Amino acid sequence: MRRAQTDGRLRPDVDPEVLVDQLRGACHHRLVTPSRPVNEEFADSLVANLLRENCF
Repeated sequence: MRRAQTDGRLRPDVDPEVLVDQLRGACHHRLVTPSRPVNEEFADSLVANLLRENCF
């Protein structure tokens, strides 16, 4: 993640430790909420929220 920040692919203000917590929490929440699956669309949305606009 730090390399992605250095390369300009990840927002510079993202704290990698907090990011891992957010991703894990989002996926865990989906796993305990059967009507909201962890699927490719959901994963893409999580990643898109992290990347700079011009990188996705």
